[in-house]
Amino acid sequence: MDHITCFALHWWHPQSRLASVMGLRGAQLVGVTPVAVTFNVGQKAVYPSRGIAEITGIEEKEIHGELQSFYVLRLADSDLRIMVPTDKADQVGLRPVAGSDDVEEVLQILRETAVRFDRNTWNRRYRGFMEKIKSGSLFEVAEVFRDLSRLKRTKTLSFGERRMLDTARDLVVQELCVARKTDEDAVERPLLQLLGDGFEQIDALVIAVRRRRQGDARADRPLAGTVIAVGDGVTEFQP
Repeated sequence: MDHITCFALHWWHPQSRLASVMGLRGAQLVGVTPVAVTFNVGQKAVYPSRGIAEITGIEEKEIHGELQSFYVLRLADSDLRIMVPTDKADQVGLRPVAGSDDVEEVLQILRETAVRFDRNTWNRRYRGFMEKIKSGSLFEVAEVFRDLSRLKRTKTLSFGERRMLDTARDLVVQELCVARKTDEDAVERPLLQLLGDGFEQIDALVIAVRRRRQGDARADRPLAGTVIAVGDGVTEFQP
């Protein structure tokens, strides 16, 4: 494969920041046929807005009268199972864990200080952040982490924004821990320092986050049962 084709494929890929910036996520370049990503049992992957999951099996299930093959995912922080059609994994947003180049790009995103905020109503800004969280892109989630971390220094965040900041931080830290094969402390403290928090603030924030994680298993998410991603943004839940 030549260098031009390699660049084109990277440009098309939904995890590509260039595609993100230009609004081309999920778009297909003329003359470029993207290769569907496949996963193996035992492999870790990232599910949009929920984070790291392990592929625990591949099962067949009848959906609306048709037999389909599904990846069975187990989330890292709950007993929730997620079933993703093997032929629609890319549509659902299931993707591999970030590589070393992606990690470096995330750090660069967090270093950026010239951040432009939407000065319109808070709910419009909230919707914009939520779209980035749901995109599944590590880069866009890192932008939410960065922007809300900086915004909280100039104003009091709403309850929804505080929860979103926690979610973005969790998703970034969780994926970088897996990508770097290290623990949360080794990842989280440098990230907070990169965002400009002092050491005392970092210690207090890390303690607060740890307590929240232990006492609050994200009440807005079902902790047990099976979520079936049937494609086209439609999901079904079975307790």
